[in-house]
Amino acid sequence: QRQDVGTSDEIGDLTLSFNKMADKLEERQKQLNFVLDKVEQERDFGKQIITAVQHGLFAINKKNGQILLSNDASKKLFPEKLDDEFSDVFLLDSINAQEEGKLKEIITQCQEVDDLLIQTKQDSTLQITTRVLPNKEQLLFSIMDVTEVIQNRTQQKLAANVFKNSQDGVLIFDSLGNLTLMNPEFTE
Repeated sequence: QRQDVGTSDEIGDLTLSFNKMADKLEERQKQLNFVLDKVEQERDFGKQIITAVQHGLFAINKKNGQILLSNDASKKLFPEKLDDEFSDVFLLDSINAQEEGKLKEIITQCQEVDDLLIQTKQDSTLQITTRVLPNKEQLLFSIMDVTEVIQNRTQQKLAANVFKNSQDGVLIFDSLGNLTLMNPEFTE
């Protein structure tokens, strides 16, 4: 509380100094509260973005591969391995890769990789991208299950090869009757 300055002696000067100090502390507290509110807003925004990302995100300790943090999408990737309490869960155990050597090397050497395809022992294909976090002791793993995408591409390539190498002439028309594709056998 501010005191009224009633005298111009040492007590008055001391009271005036106290009031100035209280004003400065109050102003500093307002600035601090403003900064803390901004930090809280940015933190909430960051959490919203991480939650909205559909890839599994994992912050990994590079010393032992332990999962430090993960988003909700990561729990959908590995539901049997991850829950809200994963104090002793390791990424290599969660992924269960056919060849763990490359993943161990990425973790221990803190390597950044883009779109690395890893086969799991459950015959899934995972696409992995990593980034070194500023902490330097941690890696951020982005993991996406691309098994279905790869199967679809394989089927499309197979269908294209059948179309191209068919012994019969094949024409494909759109709904308006326009010719859209023909295979080499037809042109022969």
